[in-house]
Amino acid sequence: MLSRLKPSRRVLCLSGIVFGLFVAWFVPWVFVLHLGVLFYFPYKPDGHTRYLRVIGPVAALFGADWTPRSEIPEAAFAAVVAAEDAKFHEHSGVDWESLKLSYKANQRSGKVKRGGSTITQQLVKNAFLSRKRSYVRKARELAGALLLDGIMAKESQLTWYLNVVEFGPRAYGIEHAARYYFKKGARELTPSECIELAAILPRPNRWNRSLLARQYTPFFRKRYRVIYDRIRILGLLDEGQMRLARTRVPFPVGTSSVTRESPLPELEEPPPELPDSVFAHDAAMADDGSLLRDKRPGAEGPGADSSSQATDADSGAAAPRMDEGP
Repeated sequence: MLSRLKPSRRVLCLSGIVFGLFVAWFVPWVFVLHLGVLFYFPYKPDGHTRYLRVIGPVAALFGADWTPRSEIPEAAFAAVVAAEDAKFHEHSGVDWESLKLSYKANQRSGKVKRGGSTITQQLVKNAFLSRKRSYVRKARELAGALLLDGIMAKESQLTWYLNVVEFGPRAYGIEHAARYYFKKGARELTPSECIELAAILPRPNRWNRSLLARQYTPFFRKRYRVIYDRIRILGLLDEGQMRLARTRVPFPVGTSSVTRESPLPELEEPPPELPDSVFAHDAAMADDGSLLRDKRPGAEGPGADSSSQATDADSGAAAPRMDEGP
């Protein structure tokens, strides 16, 4: 039958069949996710080896990792929406305009450098796919995102996203990230700390240097400022929380030109290196899992030195060092 069609219609028909197969492949996995269980394979710090992780509200009944929505600060939801997907509450899982812009940018550069993925697409990629960039993976990502958005509420998508997204070496999910960077549980995170975590996405292992050293570079502060302004423009937090969000990472006061569509600053080259001792400790904690176990206040780890440990003004603790860095 396909041989009787014109070449253009044949291509269109084949594309539809392939897309339908992608959707069919996702159906059982998305259904299980919707029921409250996820078996997936995140990456170890080497970026290649993967391991099994089981999470979800149902899996948590048997001791698996899961941070429920009630224990995630509203500022965390606001920060990731502002940082990763400003139109999250408007689209149906896929932002077609963003994809169009990404395609044009990739065509100009000759490389697949910009993805244009929504939070829903990122959830599908993190849960079911690999990191390998290709248009085939993107097509599977689109199919899964449309299906997932059709059956899962936006609030649930955000909760799942904040439980699976990578924030650093073997720090998957906001609970692990809170323990790793701030030595506290996710529910204790302040608005400024939530924005800091969002600022290192989607390249946490390259952009987390400021959090590890408690030294906020100009690059990090620019990303923080754009996320802060997007939250304000979108009306995602009240004035009280917005004031708290300014207490940790200083940025210039004045009129901002940021809009909801303003891109976040990106850095093509690796950030300046920190002392080897920081990364040696970082790798050791990731490998032996200690970053996930130790919840004691003041526990040692990257940035835990009392001379540089930073918390928000409302805690009464010391302010962060503000070395400019390169």
